[in-house]
Amino acid sequence: MIDKKTCTRCSVEKPLSEFNKNSRSRDGLTPHCKVCRKQHREETKEQISMKNRQRYLAKGEEIRERSRRWRDEHPEEVINYRKQYRAENKELLASKDRKYREENAQKINQVRKKYREEHRQELVEKVRLWAQNNVERANTNKRVWVQNNPEKASAAGKQWRDLNPLKRREMKNRRRARLRSNGVYEISQQFLEDLYSSSCVACGKSEDITADHIIPIARGGLHSEENLQPLCGACNSSKRDKTMDEWQGRTR
Repeated sequence: MIDKKTCTRCSVEKPLSEFNKNSRSRDGLTPHCKVCRKQHREETKEQISMKNRQRYLAKGEEIRERSRRWRDEHPEEVINYRKQYRAENKELLASKDRKYREENAQKINQVRKKYREEHRQELVEKVRLWAQNNVERANTNKRVWVQNNPEKASAAGKQWRDLNPLKRREMKNRRRARLRSNGVYEISQQFLEDLYSSSCVACGKSEDITADHIIPIARGGLHSEENLQPLCGACNSSKRDKTMDEWQGRTR
């Protein structure tokens, strides 16, 4: 059995493993050894590149269609090849990505801005779910961002308070009750909307309605739906930390 072959370029007899496969040759191997073929490619690199470019310009659509058809017929091979290539060329790809981002920063920002505008609700929901599942990391990220962007944080906070007055009032009430250790219970959004759209239980006015604790927080009252009632701003300021009987007796 023949286990060696002579390279026609360097005239050195070498093992068959040193030759590439070639189905068109009689013995199924290339006439030149791997070393000579590699050397030849290096020497004719520019000529080969020019020849390939000319061929691509002449038959570009045909080549692309053949490539697309092969990828469609071999999806698993494509996926495995891409995974292997990324694993073997991690640093090279990272360097290319950095270079591309630096050269196309404005274009990338425009694309991202357009995407955020078109998928705003979807992204908000995605961030909310992530924050629920990663509370500590979310709080840490928020604190770091606020420290690094104090002006933006202040403007964002003001905008949120202007857009969410009911939630802002609810947060204040919860905080007061929590500081007093009276007990804080969940207040539904629907309950708050109904409360702030009601009339003042003292004077009947429907403007400037606030949430009043029937038993004041300062007197040990709970922050719960059962301990809340609608009072207008004037009545609530007058009542302060009194019970309804004490306040109404004094006003009378």
